[in-house]
Amino acid sequence: MGRLTQLALFAAAAAALLASPLVGVPAAAAVAVVAWRRRARGLLAATVALVLGYATWLVATTPVGASRFAMLIAMPQIVTRVPRELADQLDELVADGVFTSRSDAVRQGLEEVIDRERRRRIGAAIVEGYRRHPPTEEELAGIDDEVREMIEEEPW
Repeated sequence: MGRLTQLALFAAAAAALLASPLVGVPAAAAVAVVAWRRRARGLLAATVALVLGYATWLVATTPVGASRFAMLIAMPQIVTRVPRELADQLDELVADGVFTSRSDAVRQGLEEVIDRERRRRIGAAIVEGYRRHPPTEEELAGIDDEVREMIEEEPW
């Protein structure tokens, strides 16, 4: 591979990284693979170092960068449509700093819905357990008095 080709590939990798971290890191990695296949070992090392160095810097210096880099690597993407009014309200929350992005808001909303459903299922299982095996009179005896005593002991 000629020196001019090596420089062109290196410039393409650098430009891809500078244009957008989300697109640039994979693009630069692809350029590194092309360089390796063409046996441009010096360029390969430089490109890989550039990609890894930039990704490390991005993760280390910016919380949003770390979040985006993690999402790029590990998180599946879910696409959905919402009514315009809901999207506008969501954008207001993002603008007010309640959420860092639409994705952050949707992610937190999903986490809350899933947690609420998990808690509902646990509660239903507890109720079902008491229905199958109700407490005996012996177990219930004196509970009211014990609860009153515990409340009276509270410092409020």
